[in-house]
Amino acid sequence: IFEQFVKTRIKEEYKERKSKLLLAKEEFKKLLEESKVSPRTTFKEFAEKHGRDQRFRLVQKRKDQEHFFNQFILILKKRDKENRLRLRKMR
Repeated sequence: IFEQFVKTRIKEEYKERKSKLLLAKEEFKKLLEESKVSPRTTFKEFAEKHGRDQRFRLVQKRKDQEHFFNQFILILKKRDKENRLRLRKMR
């Protein structure tokens, strides 16, 4: 019975950690969108400006923060490139 309890507790803790990380990721993305970051902004600049924000601190690992930031920047670059191509076609 104890072993079964331990196994279920481990699964519950895993699910809790995963849901916390997903919530933190969503809040971090909201912060990125609200901060009006440009495709040329570096993570260091972003961290200096928004490091005290609670949403920034929710993602505890610096590596994860950088990863989420870089994903967002890639999306911005892609959008920027698509917009430039549309403008060229319109001319």
